[in-house]
Amino acid sequence: MSVTTETPGVAPPPPVTCAPSVDDVARLITALQSDGLRVEVPVAARSGGAGPADAGMLYVEGVPTTVPTSAAYVAESPYVLRGEDDGGWAVYRDGLRLASASPAPRPRYYDLTTADGVPYWQIALLHLDSVASTVLQTCAYWGNADQCRFCGIGLTLAAGRTIARKTPAMLAEVAVAARDLDGAVDATLTTGSTATPDRGAMYVARCAAAVKEAAGLPVQVQFEPPADLDVIDRVADLGVDSVGIHVESFDPAVLARVAPGKARWGIETYVAAWERAVAAFGPGQVSTYVILGMGEDLDVTVEGCRRAIDLGVYPFVVPLRPVPGSLMEDFRPPPREVVESVYRRIVPHLMARGLSAAGVTAAARGARPARAWARSSARTGGSVTDVRPFLSFPPELATGCRPVADSVELAAHHRIRRAVFCAEQRLFDGTDRDGHDDDPATVHVLGFVAGEPAGSVRLYPLAGGVWHGDRLAVLPEWRRSRIGAQLVRLAVTLGGERGGRRMQARVQLPNVPFFVHLGWTPTAPPADHLGVPHQWMAIRLGAA
Repeated sequence: MSVTTETPGVAPPPPVTCAPSVDDVARLITALQSDGLRVEVPVAARSGGAGPADAGMLYVEGVPTTVPTSAAYVAESPYVLRGEDDGGWAVYRDGLRLASASPAPRPRYYDLTTADGVPYWQIALLHLDSVASTVLQTCAYWGNADQCRFCGIGLTLAAGRTIARKTPAMLAEVAVAARDLDGAVDATLTTGSTATPDRGAMYVARCAAAVKEAAGLPVQVQFEPPADLDVIDRVADLGVDSVGIHVESFDPAVLARVAPGKARWGIETYVAAWERAVAAFGPGQVSTYVILGMGEDLDVTVEGCRRAIDLGVYPFVVPLRPVPGSLMEDFRPPPREVVESVYRRIVPHLMARGLSAAGVTAAARGARPARAWARSSARTGGSVTDVRPFLSFPPELATGCRPVADSVELAAHHRIRRAVFCAEQRLFDGTDRDGHDDDPATVHVLGFVAGEPAGSVRLYPLAGGVWHGDRLAVLPEWRRSRIGAQLVRLAVTLGGERGGRRMQARVQLPNVPFFVHLGWTPTAPPADHLGVPHQWMAIRLGAA
């Protein structure tokens, strides 16, 4: 077991030189989304594609983040990503270091091709830890008066970075490779709209069913409201875990101007589709994108988001990130202050209704800022403006731990491990999964803080009544909570309930006192493991 500690520190923007707080990180990510990030090191980036998503992919203080890196306006950004002497990265402003950063490594499966010679990366990309694909890279709106002005779906195809139609078999093959080679934990499949009554929903759903059967990953699919709402039930019957039905803007005038094809159906058509989808998939498993920065009325936007939340729909509110080459490439993202003001009005409503971005299966990876604000708001009782240094979490926020209940929670468990052990600590390259994860006797545990998946631990039996505990990880923003101790105690309890007599674990040296406090005892001298000194420790099951 291993978990790192966080040096607490807080200072509001402008730049800080001490370790940033949760609130600092939330504000910084929001600022990067608005201003973009100049890069002096190579960053994997997504360009073109369906939707408003010019994005470079990296981890900022351990938080998975997508920020604009290639649009023209980014050249004026005050924020820059630089390499450091120890080989790591950091975000700077005016020469001051704001936060640590680390790259999303190039996926291994990108080097593979199908039997027909199609590169895997042309079929599906890895967005941090989610394998994602636009299954039909054509759209009935593209190239005519109905084209969505923010979208770049045709640009990727024209540049040869993808193929027009991905088959279910192709996607299943790539998803298995992404899971096994790069630790993908879920899949997100979208599609260009088709000139058919189902708008392409059934095809993308069949692709999702193939991915689930082959790779066992939770899958979200995204499509427009179908003319016959019974299609939504048929999508659910194929085993899809969640759906995204994206309204883009709640302001009718803005929608008519920037997405005339979608506006033709009317916002109430989206509401009706959401209601049917929530009935089919459950509250919190239906989402919609809401884009800021297109001239919308903010009051109308907030009220629309609250209406969606009341229906059980999670609104992923994101600033416009203009795609180079799209009809809106000359636009600028909205100012950080505007985005923050909307988050402040929406996040408390989300929390009051118990909706979490982490709860949306295969949640959209571009929607990180609102999630960061939700975590910050949870920690400060709803306030994101008065965070005091060294502030501890109220005990009631640590809402407990449990063995994963389904594939959605298992994906969250693996996502936490990958963020800590692969992206942050770099103990593993791409994925930390091994054969124990596929063993039915292995127990995967997930810890929650304020309703958010916050930590993980794994345990499995060895010979002679011994259980092994490992993969203890807590996300950086929750390390001042008590969830780490709860995870260890639950692992001990579960091992004992399953007939174990003793549990052992390798513990990183800085965490040995923590385990001693929980009743564990060192059993051998420290030794190198994965390039880091670890201490073998053990506890009699039932003793803690």
